[in-house]
Amino acid sequence: MAWNLLNPVPADAHARQTLTRKYEEEREATVRMELITELSRMDDPRTVTALLKMLAAEKEPSVREQGMAIVGFMAASATQIGNVAAALAENYRGGDTRERRRALEVLSNFPAVETARVVAAIWREASSEVERSVAADAILKLAPRVPMDPAMVRAARELRARVRVSPADLE
Repeated sequence: MAWNLLNPVPADAHARQTLTRKYEEEREATVRMELITELSRMDDPRTVTALLKMLAAEKEPSVREQGMAIVGFMAASATQIGNVAAALAENYRGGDTRERRRALEVLSNFPAVETARVVAAIWREASSEVERSVAADAILKLAPRVPMDPAMVRAARELRARVRVSPADLE
């Protein structure tokens, strides 16, 4: 995987289509994860679009989590932040705890109004203190880089000062 991430290749529509087809036909989750990583070597907007479609259709949580992480590393994702933020928000709503945490982590890496809106919505809709605490981390990571509601930032700071979330709390 690391080799794929560190060795980009020029975008190629035919190669992208071939990898996408292999992904769609593959039954083994670990192989689909490798195909996602290999596809990301073509770091361009069309590849981001293809990966977001794969993410939306994927049934296996570990593969979705891998897809979110990969999209988060791609430079082209920043050029499509509206689509990326919407896809990650959708995945957050339907994902398991690990996926929700990964979605917030990736969203908070992109200092943009679109990601701030999604993170703020997640904060407001959080159903538990643990979920709100994880959202607080994303808010505090974004706040110095993108305008956010000062009252929400204060509340996030206060929550993080009194609540510590361990990895076991998220399982």
